[in-house]
Amino acid sequence: MEKTIAAICLKEVTKRYGSVTSVEDLTLRIEEGEIFGILGPNGAGKTTTLESIVGMRNPTSGTIRIFEWDAQADRNAIKKIIGVQPQEASLLPHLTVKETLKLFSSFYGHGLDYRELIPLTGLEDKADT
Repeated sequence: MEKTIAAICLKEVTKRYGSVTSVEDLTLRIEEGEIFGILGPNGAGKTTTLESIVGMRNPTSGTIRIFEWDAQADRNAIKKIIGVQPQEASLLPHLTVKETLKLFSSFYGHGLDYRELIPLTGLEDKADT
C-alpha cells in the first residue's frame, strides 16, 4: 500500500518561551479530509500549536509539514492553501464595507475582485458605510 503525504504532520514539536514550555514533544498526523480538533484547558498549548502549524511561530525543536511543505521554510506556499480565523477578529472601525472587502481581497493573489463580492454578499446598500 502506498504511503500518502499527511495534510499536517508534526514530529516531536516543542515550543518554549524562556523557561516555560508551551508544547512538549508533540507528534501528530492529520490526513487529508480528516476533521480534527484540539481540546485542552487554558495554557495547554493549543494556540501555540496552531500558530506553529500555519507558520506564525517557529517551534523550538521538531518539524512541521503541511502536505509536502515545511511550515517554516515554505511559508509563502502554505499561505496560498491555508486560512486562519484568529481567536479575536475585529474589523478596522474607520473603513467602509467596500474598503474592508478591498483590503481583505488584497491578501490573496487570486479569486474574486472585491467589487464582485459586494453583490454576492447583498451589501450594495452598505458598500460606502
